[in-house]
Amino acid sequence: MIKHSNRGVKALAMTGLIGASTMFGCASASKTQPQAQGVQDQSAGTITAAEARGVAIARVQDGKASKATWAELVKAAAESDFVLLGENHGHELGLASAAALWEDILAARGESTAHEGTAKPQPRPTLAMEFFERDQQKAIDDYFAGLIDEATFRKESGRGAAQSGNYPRGHRDMVEAAKNHGARLIAANAPRRYVRLARTDGYERLRGLSEEQRRLFRLPDVMPMNAYWDRFAAVMGGLGDAKEGATPAEVEALGKKRSSLEATFRSQVMWDWTMAQSVADARHTSSGISKPVLLVVGRFHTDETGGTVQALRRLAPMTNTGQAKILVVSFVDGEAPADAPAAKADLSRADFVVYVGEAGNRE
Repeated sequence: MIKHSNRGVKALAMTGLIGASTMFGCASASKTQPQAQGVQDQSAGTITAAEARGVAIARVQDGKASKATWAELVKAAAESDFVLLGENHGHELGLASAAALWEDILAARGESTAHEGTAKPQPRPTLAMEFFERDQQKAIDDYFAGLIDEATFRKESGRGAAQSGNYPRGHRDMVEAAKNHGARLIAANAPRRYVRLARTDGYERLRGLSEEQRRLFRLPDVMPMNAYWDRFAAVMGGLGDAKEGATPAEVEALGKKRSSLEATFRSQVMWDWTMAQSVADARHTSSGISKPVLLVVGRFHTDETGGTVQALRRLAPMTNTGQAKILVVSFVDGEAPADAPAAKADLSRADFVVYVGEAGNRE
C-alpha cells in the first residue's frame, strides 16, 4: 500500500507561503556537469542514470491507471505544448528523475524529422522554474550568454553554496542541461516582496504600482475557491466551524483564522498565476515556437488540478490544432502499490504519476 509523507505535502504547500524555494536534499542526474571555477560542488551524487529512469510510473486517463514505461513518459512530454512537473522539494531520487526527464526531452526534441527529403528541426524546449524570480532573469540570460561565470550567476540569482540547500543537484543539472543544449531558462515566479504584499495589503495595492513593477507579477483573473482552496486550508491546519454555543471570542478567533488563511491564499494564487503566465508567454520566441515549455514546481501547485494548472488553462495560447496540450506529471514520495498501477488517491492527481519512494529510503 502506498505511503505518502504528510510532511512532504506540507513542505510543498509552504513553498508558496513562507518563501522557501527548496528543502534540503541534493540530487544527481544521469550526467554530472563540469564545475565552474570558484563554485563549490554539490553532494557526491549517488543516483545513477539507471536509478533515475528506473522508477515506477502510472499513466492516468479518465480516472483509470495503467503502467507506463519511461520511454512513454518522455514521448508524451516531448509531444505536449506544456509540461507541469510537480516535484517533492529536496527528494534526492525525485529530483534526479526529474532532471533525467528534462535531459531526455531535450534529446527527443533535438532529433530532426524527415520533411520532403530535408531535415526539419523541431521546436526547442524551454525550461521554466518556480525557484527563480522574474527580477533574476537578467542573471540567467547573462550566464547562458557566457557573460558571467557560474559563481557570479549564483550570487546574482540567490543560489547559495551547496550546504544552503536552495540549489540542489537536480535543479543545477536541469539548468546546465538547458544551457548546454541552447535552450532557454525562464525565471517563472514573482519576486518575494510582491508575494508578501499580496498577503499583507491585498491585490489593490499591487494594482497601484508602476507598469514596470507590474511586469514582475500577474494578478489572477479569478480566485480558485474550490477544491484547491479546500486542500490549501486543510494543509494549513483547517478552518472548522463554530460549534453550537460557541462564545463570541471563539467565533471572533475563527473569523480571524479564516481572514489570515485567505490573505495567505492570495499570495499562493498570485504565485500560481505569475508562473502560469511566464509559462504561457514562453511558448512564443523570437525564432518561433517553443515546445514543450516545462515548468518545475512544487507538486501542491499542480496536483489534482491545482492553482497553476487552472491558471495555465486560462492563459495558454491556442495552437494550430486548437487548445494547447498540457501534461501534468507528479513525482510522488511513496511506493507504487503492489496490486495496481496506481493508488486510488492518485487517480485524480496528474496525467502521469511517478513513484520515487519515501525521501531517504532507497533499498
